[in-house]
Amino acid sequence: MEKGRRFFSVKLKIYIFVATTVLVVALGTSLIAYLISANRIDAYYRQNTSDNARNVASMVDGDFLAELKVVAASEEFQALRDQAEEEDNEEIIITYLQEHGLWEEYRETRTLLTEYLANMQGIEYVYIVAHGDANAEYDMYLVDDEDNPVYETGYYEVREDELRGTDLTQLPEPTISNGDWGWLCSDFKPVYDSEGNCVCIVGCDINMDEVMAERSSFLISLGIGALIYTAVVLVGAMLFVNKTIVGPVTKMTDEMKKFKPSTDKDYETAGVMNLDIYSSDEISKIYHGIRNMQMSIVDYLRDMGK
Repeated sequence: MEKGRRFFSVKLKIYIFVATTVLVVALGTSLIAYLISANRIDAYYRQNTSDNARNVASMVDGDFLAELKVVAASEEFQALRDQAEEEDNEEIIITYLQEHGLWEEYRETRTLLTEYLANMQGIEYVYIVAHGDANAEYDMYLVDDEDNPVYETGYYEVREDELRGTDLTQLPEPTISNGDWGWLCSDFKPVYDSEGNCVCIVGCDINMDEVMAERSSFLISLGIGALIYTAVVLVGAMLFVNKTIVGPVTKMTDEMKKFKPSTDKDYETAGVMNLDIYSSDEISKIYHGIRNMQMSIVDYLRDMGK
């Protein structure tokens, strides 16, 4: 060994290589399994959200919603809405809608949303929003379910950051996001009037808080499982490597140190290796090669001493 260089045994190198290989394979396999599972779950929720938004959009009356949209956006209605919200008095809006001949159909639409939510498990929200362009900063709610007060109609809400600059009727697929309402899978489907104009959109949100919590637990479990698997495999690999490589090499190294030939010594007294190594592999070839070389040296020295 060169002076100043630290000794780094083959045994340690093999252990490090085996441990690193097994750990990388285990973690890589776990990550692939996690991603496949997550993608399948996301695809299911996206499809479910999209189907439900489309179903509700097909059930509502676009002409009525177009008329309601115009009324809700008026300054008179907005002033009444602010008053109703401040006083927590739904009757102000109900009376106004009755006076404009919109209440009965509004109530039917609201009941439809409420019953749909009650009968479709897993859906968190279903609502109807006035359609704004891609650059709209606010979205105006038109109709919500009966758990929300009537004066929510006409309410302007800041559009989520991830939806800014997007035409909600042209989303390539439902979005999964973590916002003020937690983890939601959301999609929007257009509602058209009798003339083919998009007057509003139906939004559907499915809560994914539990799914994401389970996903985090699943990822942690996979990581722990990978570490345990690596430890178990590593123990087995160490036993195998010790038996087939490290053990024989260590024995040969120790026996080589005992080899001290001279003209008056035979194989045994000269310390010629005599180990039980018959593994029919490179280790066996090395052993027998060294042993034959030692025997040749002893024979040569004995011949010289005659």
